[in-house]
Amino acid sequence: MTSRILLRQQLMREQMQEQERREQQQKQQAAQFMQQRVAASHTPAINVSVSTSLPSAAQVPMEVLKVRATQPSCLTMRNCS
Repeated sequence: MTSRILLRQQLMREQMQEQERREQQQKQQAAQFMQQRVAASHTPAINVSVSTSLPSAAQVPMEVLKVRATQPSCLTMRNCS
């Protein structure tokens, strides 16, 4: 009878140790993942040279600049003028 109790206690200890080992491993993996995310989000700056050959302002025809706006109620109603 005593051997059953001792075996059960040993099994419970081993299960608890296994659970603690798994939790520790998950914590380590989470820490590594967070370190990778932080490292990936901090990228070095890129040097961009400003080209002087580009025009300072784009030439757009007046027809393109004219925009016709519709009233929101006209989108759902058929009696719009």
